Amino acid sequence: MALQGIKPCRISKELRVSHGCVSKILSKWRETGSIHPGKIGGSKPKKSLPSVITAISIYKRWRPSMFSWEIRDRLLSDGMTEFCFCIHG
Repeated sequence: MALQGIKPCRISKELRVSHGCVSKILSKWRETGSIHPGKIGGSKPKKSLPSVITAISIYKRWRPSMFSWEIRDRLLSDGMTEFCFCIHG
């Protein structure tokens, strides 16, 4: 309808939705070329700090069979406070 030159106000009346709804959909269309919703949920990959990555590399070179819980404990005992934000209990 918008491509035919019909104004958002008229579109909203014909579709019986709010003007804001039509405006949001048209804005999304102009920005992305799509009216489909974006990705909802999911988990974002956690980013490790370079100092933590370096420390883990050293630990694994020193002892390749080291378990993840041992690495975590070692990071904490070595004072890697940057690592503390991602510990969940």
